[in-house]
Amino acid sequence: MDPAYRDSTHDFNTVLRLTPGQYRLKFIVDDSWRCSKQISTASDDDGTLVNWIEVEAPKTEEELKAEWAVEATSATKIEDSVSTH
Repeated sequence: MDPAYRDSTHDFNTVLRLTPGQYRLKFIVDDSWRCSKQISTASDDDGTLVNWIEVEAPKTEEELKAEWAVEATSATKIEDSVSTH
């Protein structure tokens, strides 16, 4: 590891474009592999604790419209309930 980054107090980040699926990951912190406490954990095939994330497929336009319709209907029901009380 580059000595300039050793014991750094800075946050580092990156953006990855991942295809849908499950991913296992760990982080290198001060030359040690570590799991994040902010991401779900699981054991890999060797029994090692790892973080894991699941990337879902993008929703189709029809799915987005259906969700919007359900949300709009729920909001209308809430508004009607509030106005009748």
